[in-house]
Amino acid sequence: MYNKTTSFNQTKYYNIVSQAEIQANYEYIAYDSLHKYSSLLMYFNKTIYVQSLYGIIALMIAESPEHQVEQYILHGIVAIHPGMHFYLLKITDDAKAAIYRSPEDLPKYYQMNYPIMINDVKETFFLPQIYASYYQIKKAPYYYDFEKHYYWEMTVINSGVLQTNIDGKNFELHKNDLVFYGPFQKHNQRVEEGICTYVTIMFDSFPINKTLLNHVFTLDQNQSRLMEDIVRYSDDDDQEYNNELFVNQLKELILLLLKDTAKQSHRNHQSTTMRFNFENDLLNNILEYIHDNLEGGVKVVDLCDTFAISRATIQSIFNNNLEMTPKQYINSVRLKQAKVLINESKHTLSEIANRLGYSSIHYFSRAFKEAFDVTPSDYAKSLVRK
Repeated sequence: MYNKTTSFNQTKYYNIVSQAEIQANYEYIAYDSLHKYSSLLMYFNKTIYVQSLYGIIALMIAESPEHQVEQYILHGIVAIHPGMHFYLLKITDDAKAAIYRSPEDLPKYYQMNYPIMINDVKETFFLPQIYASYYQIKKAPYYYDFEKHYYWEMTVINSGVLQTNIDGKNFELHKNDLVFYGPFQKHNQRVEEGICTYVTIMFDSFPINKTLLNHVFTLDQNQSRLMEDIVRYSDDDDQEYNNELFVNQLKELILLLLKDTAKQSHRNHQSTTMRFNFENDLLNNILEYIHDNLEGGVKVVDLCDTFAISRATIQSIFNNNLEMTPKQYINSVRLKQAKVLINESKHTLSEIANRLGYSSIHYFSRAFKEAFDVTPSDYAKSLVRK
């Protein structure tokens, strides 16, 4: 953003003066051949006065070509010190300036190696269409089969746990987690335990920012408040301007996530090797803990507490290294352990389910059947026949 020249009565480049302070022998020159960029800087041997007559004009100025060019909105009458290198660029299409200079003081020019341009403040990210926004309540067992579509879809978890697979990669979402499904990304949704409530918004976005894809975002406090506003404006679209507020808040939320992703990408670039070593050591310790505590019904929250890390961090480590969520890994290991315990024939199926942390024999049987395509009771019977 620019500062106005009148924000400072004087700087190392100029002073702000009145019309009466312009030297009497100085001549007035209308300066209306302004451009929006230039590779030239001009300078004078004596003080020169510049003034905006109409329109909005940027004063680009530096002590010398070797110094950084600073930018101001030309406002008032500016007395530029001798030797300062400057140029006037128009911001609005219609703009005209006045220059007052000594008749014998002709401008000198310096050719830059690069063009000087105004900092245009323009929109570069657009949400041209919102197709739908709705609140969902899904109770286990819930399964929505794979689909893909040409528009964007955003899901934000309000409570519970949602499982999703995006282009073959599994993700687990918890409260305040957000995920994007990009155009033509194949995805599904599942609720395996309890009740999950979440918000779904479908929209068009331009340009397509691929950095939003294949990633679970956990909303911070500010982003969560934005999401609450988005839901409120969506629920009450009869109020004047609520649709516009809904779009603007949604756009702000996405831009904040893009900004966070850019920051994280920069940090990741600086610490990739160190993080890789840290993640592998930590992952090995976590896997060892899971196997040692499997029959105690180990849960993801136990891992977070034991290793003092957030759920988002542990999920990222598992996704990056094992391409599955920690819960999926725990389920996989304990179902394999269930096979071992059934083979030993020392416990009933209910006892095995309880030892491995399943809430009920019915949930255990369903999980076992999904994993091995056979119920635990039928698996046990097949062992007896052998």
